[in-house]
Amino acid sequence: MAANSLYRKAFTIVELVIVVTIIAILMTIMIVVYQGAQKSARDSIRKNDVSTLAKSINVFATQNGTWTPTNCGDTTNTLAGYVNYAYGVNNTIMTCLKNFDSTNKQISDPSGCVTLTDTAAACKQAMRGAYATYNCISTDGTYWVVAKLENVTNQTALNPMCATARTAATTAGFNYALRVR
Repeated sequence: MAANSLYRKAFTIVELVIVVTIIAILMTIMIVVYQGAQKSARDSIRKNDVSTLAKSINVFATQNGTWTPTNCGDTTNTLAGYVNYAYGVNNTIMTCLKNFDSTNKQISDPSGCVTLTDTAAACKQAMRGAYATYNCISTDGTYWVVAKLENVTNQTALNPMCATARTAATTAGFNYALRVR
């Protein structure tokens, strides 16, 4: 009995390696699940932002009686283009909507990107130009707000858009659309 009491009971190296391996596997699973949840949360924010933009554009059109403001969005002056990007001398679509009191909310991508020219590390990995607007006014009279979602479940979301807008949106990487009018 005295000889046994000299040795302390402890875990063997094999037991420790097994426990560490199990913990590492569980942590890997948790990280993957957490990242998926983050993507879904950002997509929910993007869908809500698209809805807010659509409502703001409708408010603008109702207040001003036109869908074609001067110096807003891209050079067509039809509130078309990336939402937070200034095309030359034109204001961003967000700036125009705020200036005309159509919204008081700043729409920006939940990944941290605000404009196409952001250089922050978060923006380099994020989707630049996450929101845009397209119009089919000359073809079928519709107007669309689009976004880039991370978890795409419906590849046909852009199908109702007119061909020109659908092609441009697809080329730019957009995969979610909401009809404004």
